[in-house]
Parts: sequence; C-alpha cells; structure tokens
Amino acid sequence: MHVVIAGGSGLIGSRLSELLKDAGFRVSHLGRHQVKQSGIGFYQWNPAEESINPKAISEADYIINLAGESIAGKRWTAKRKKEIIDSRVQSARLLQKSITEIPNKVKAVVCASAVGYYGNRNEIVDEQSKKGKGFLADVVEEWENANIHYSVRTIIFRFGNVLSSQGGVLKELENPLRFFVNPILGSGEQMFPWIHIDDLCNMIIYALSEKKLSGIYNAVAPTIVTQKEFMFSLKNIMHSKALNIKVPDVFLKLLLGEQAAIVLDGANVSSEKIQQQGFVFHYPELKEALIELMST
Repeated sequence: MHVVIAGGSGLIGSRLSELLKDAGFRVSHLGRHQVKQSGIGFYQWNPAEESINPKAISEADYIINLAGESIAGKRWTAKRKKEIIDSRVQSARLLQKSITEIPNKVKAVVCASAVGYYGNRNEIVDEQSKKGKGFLADVVEEWENANIHYSVRTIIFRFGNVLSSQGGVLKELENPLRFFVNPILGSGEQMFPWIHIDDLCNMIIYALSEKKLSGIYNAVAPTIVTQKEFMFSLKNIMHSKALNIKVPDVFLKLLLGEQAAIVLDGANVSSEKIQQQGFVFHYPELKEALIELMST
C-alpha cells in the first residue's frame, strides 16, 4: 500500500515515514521542495498556487495531511496569522479538489489538527466538547472545517504536545534545564496534554487499516499533567539540579504577546475515544515516555 504524506519532511512526518516503511508501506512525500530521504518518493505541490502533481493522487492508497505553517517562532502579526490559517485551509482544499477530479484509489485521508481547539480549560474535555477561546481555537476550527469535505473515509487527529528526542517541544523545555533553570511558566497549573511521537505515529498507522475509524479523535496520552508537573518529571529524569524559576504570565505576555497562549493555555484532554476503538498506548505514563526519549 502506498501512503502519500503532505508535510512529510517535518519532525512528525519523518518519524511516521520510518514506521510506515517498517510496517511494509511504500511512502512518498508531497511538498514544495524535496528533502531527500532514503526509500522515500516525492511529488511536488504548491497549495497557494493550487498546483499538484496528479500522480500524488492517482498513485496513492492513503493520504496523510500534516501540512501547515508552525504556530511557534514568528510573532503573531495579522500577516502571520493569515499565513498560519491559509497554509492549513489551502492544503485541505487542494487535496479535496484533487481527489474529486483525478481518478484514484484513495481509501482514506488522515488529517492533523490540535488540542488548541479546546482553549484553556481544567475540566476534562473530549471530542464532543465545545470550542474554546483564542486564536489557536479559531485556527483549529477553520482547519477542521476545511478537512470535513473529503469524499472518502476521513480521520482527524487533534495532536497534543508531541514529545520527540529529535526536536520540538521536548527540546525547547529540556534546554533551560541544561543551564540549571527549571522554568515554571505562569502559574504552572495549566494542563499539558502530551503524546510520545511513536504513539502518535502508530495511532495514525492504526487509523489507516482500521476501517471503523472515522471522524475526530484526540491524540494525547491517557495521563495528563500540568506544566509544572511535566517540568519536575523532566528535571528528575535528567537528574538536574536546576533552580525552579517561576516566569510570570505578565512577563510572557509582554515578551510574546498573544503568542504566549502557546505556553500559558492548556486543556485536560481525554483520549478515551481512541482507546475505545482498540488503540493501545506504548507510553501511557509520562515517566516511561521521558525515560525512553532521553535515552535515545
């Protein structure tokens, strides 16, 4: 079976490609520029210009859409906000249009989304919960609305904070500890929904073969912790003697502006729905996940 991944050269896509190949799938990436990886095919597209190599659709059995500009890094100006939204909506629309117009054998489409949909909430939320407040929630709403019109089985995963030894949020939070600072962001009591990258990738692979899966699922570990609990766990795993430094939310908002929501907001997200569909987590507990990641 041939899997085509839009956004496949990123952190998640790269690991997903490895695991798909290990599972016997043929893998190709769909992107604007080719990033050469051994055993990975490539098709070019440009969602902003509505251009795509038609073979990406006609030769695919499954399509996974991870495409989208990063929400981190650059400040959220009006222009940047538009880029973040457009990169997600345009890619979804082009894939849907292409699947409709190009003869194909696509069996299912898996789309990325995010738990930012829920906003900042301490109560347990699931896939039926109402949308939260803020720009991140607005982005996810538009993102998901753009992904519900495929003519084939569609699965949307709302990603939590993806933990990887190769980069991403774990590296960002690990770095201060190496300089003997353990940052407690804001109150530190905001929820920190997380998932080991291998569990996330295996969940996506599971969705390809399990025809009963359709609709929206939270892609988070069963055990949710607060930001403070996460940092203390990471500190213990690293055997760090870092000082616990509280970073006031006022300072973060002055420094980052509206973008401070990335680190100050969190939700108590339930993974019960995907577990009821038979998916089993390899790393349901944070300690075991961190031990494995910090050893690689």
